[in-house]
Amino acid sequence: MITEMSTATLLSGPNYNEWVIEAKAQLRADGLWGVISGGTPMPLKPMSSETQDEKIRNDPNLPESTKAEYMQQLYRYHHEYVNYRISLEKASGKIVNMLDLDLKRKYSDDKWDYDPQGLWNEIKKERK
Repeated sequence: MITEMSTATLLSGPNYNEWVIEAKAQLRADGLWGVISGGTPMPLKPMSSETQDEKIRNDPNLPESTKAEYMQQLYRYHHEYVNYRISLEKASGKIVNMLDLDLKRKYSDDKWDYDPQGLWNEIKKERK
C-alpha cells in the first residue's frame, strides 16, 4: 500500500499556531483525531458474571468464560482492541512526523507510542 506523505507544516518552535491547525486537519483526514481528542474511546472488554478473578477481568487477552456467546463478544472486542492500538500508534507516528528534526528527537521516546493524546498535550503545553 502506498501512503501519501503529509504536506502539513513541520512544527519548528515558533510556528505552533499555524502548525496546530494543519496538524489537526491532517489527523482528521486520516481518521486519527478521535484517539487524540477522546472521541474514539478504547473498546471495553466484555464481562462475564462467572469470573470474580481481578487478574482475568483486567487482562484484555484472557477470556472470562468459555461460553460460545461470550467468546464471540470477546473475539469482536479483541479485533476492535487491536485496531484501536494500531490507531494510537499511527496517530503518535503522524504527530512525530509533523515535527522538525530537533523536536522529533525530543518526542521520539517510546512512551508516546500508544499515547498520542499525551504527546499532543505535552507539545501544546510546551508551545503555549
